[in-house]
Amino acid sequence: MNIRIERYRPSFQVDDQIKNMVRSIRIHDHHLPANGMYDTDLLNIEEYYLNRNGNFWVAKHENRVVGTIAVVPAGEGLFVLRKMFVDPEFRGAPHYVAKQLLDVFLDDMLARGARIICLGTSSSYVRANGFYLKHGFTKMPDDQFPAEFKNTLDDIFYQKVI
Repeated sequence: MNIRIERYRPSFQVDDQIKNMVRSIRIHDHHLPANGMYDTDLLNIEEYYLNRNGNFWVAKHENRVVGTIAVVPAGEGLFVLRKMFVDPEFRGAPHYVAKQLLDVFLDDMLARGARIICLGTSSSYVRANGFYLKHGFTKMPDDQFPAEFKNTLDDIFYQKVI
């Protein structure tokens, strides 16, 4: 299957696909109520990510959004990985969408001179936690994670020193 990783460009159709994919994963993996507002940054990706010198990438199969990953700078050489979501149909073999997204993300981080990448996630995302550990992230104390980027759903925090 052909997966394309693209930098985000504002588009009503893509925005809706991103929100719907993330919402569906939150409901099924977290068992959260469908009416919850957990991802307000997705209401204006351009403002939250791009206008803050961040970035947002979308993985697509044909014209369907199947994954996302984003970054926001949080200080000198410190960046926060956010919104890493992959449609369940495209997780693992044979697609490896998460790995493709992470590779694009890490290439960008190296080009930007990142020293530390951190992220918050939930213990209910068992596969995601294994993925981060497999790719060189280590647990960090939650009080060292930038408070501005904490999500109420996050109970595990990781960092990767580059």
